[in-house]
Amino acid sequence: MKNYLIILLFLISSCTWDPGDSILQVVNHTGHDVSIEWEKDSIPSYPAFNKTEYYLENPTYNNDTLSAGESGRFGWKRFITQSKNKKVNLFVYKMDSLRKYNSIDYLNEKRIYKRYSYTKEELEKCNWIVIISH
Repeated sequence: MKNYLIILLFLISSCTWDPGDSILQVVNHTGHDVSIEWEKDSIPSYPAFNKTEYYLENPTYNNDTLSAGESGRFGWKRFITQSKNKKVNLFVYKMDSLRKYNSIDYLNEKRIYKRYSYTKEELEKCNWIVIISH
C-alpha cells in the first residue's frame, strides 16, 4: 500500500500544467471590428479550420487588444519555427464583410482580408505587441 502511495504522489507531482504562450498582443486600430486568425502559411487555410460562426462570435473590437495564445511554453517561438515562411501570419477579417458574405471561405477565396506577417526578430523588437491598422 505504501508503495502505491509513493507512486501516486510521484505521478501527481510530475504532472505540470502548461497554460500556453499568450505573449503576442494584437492591438486593433483599423477603425473596424475585426476577427483575427493566424496561420503557419502566408495564405489562409481553405477550407477554413473554423466555421464562419466562430469568427462572428470572436471579434476584436476597434481600439481593443487580442491576447493571441499558442499552446505550449514556447508556443509562438515553436509556431514561427514550424511556419512555412518562418513568420507569424495574421489574417484580419472585417466583421462587416463576415456578416455581408456569411462565409469565411468566400472571404479567403476572394482575398477579402488583410495579411500581416512578422518574423521572430520583428516581434521581439516591438516587445510582441503589434498594432494593426488599415
